[in-house]
This record gives sequence, C-alpha cells and structure tokens, in this order.
Amino acid sequence: DGITKAMLLKALGDINSNSLNRFLSGKQQDQCGNVTYQKAYVFFEKLRIMEGKAKSTKRLSNEEQNPQGFSTTKARAGRWIKVLY
Repeated sequence: DGITKAMLLKALGDINSNSLNRFLSGKQQDQCGNVTYQKAYVFFEKLRIMEGKAKSTKRLSNEEQNPQGFSTTKARAGRWIKVLY
C-alpha cells in the first residue's frame, strides 16, 4: 500500500525526523551532508539490487560525470564578521 515517514525513518536506521524533513525540503545537493542523504542512498541501492533492477540512464550518466561520486560534505554557509572596537 505505502510507507509512512515513521516506517522510513526506522528502515533508514532510526534517524531523526527533523533530519528527514530537512533532507526532503532541500534543493539539488544542498543536503549532501545530511545523514539522511547517505543512509537513504545505501537503502535504495540495496533495494534496487534486491529487486534486480538495472541502473537508470541518469544514474549511469552521473557515474560517468562523477566517477568518485557526489560530495557528502556541505560547504559552510554564512560569513565570518570581524568586529572592530
């Protein structure tokens, strides 16, 4: 039928729901440092293999363009401000 967020959180290793929500609301690769990104990748890759599905055309293209994979570290946001007295 379907899967609830609670079921997905448990399947991903009991990650925090706030982490999942931040990940789901992210755009492109801005949540690559989020623990959900890495755990979901492993989960869905294992599911793909278990179901015997081939890699998608997009997946093959990504692997060709990024042979080392996508970054899993997020660049720091914000700026340092020097206060002068």
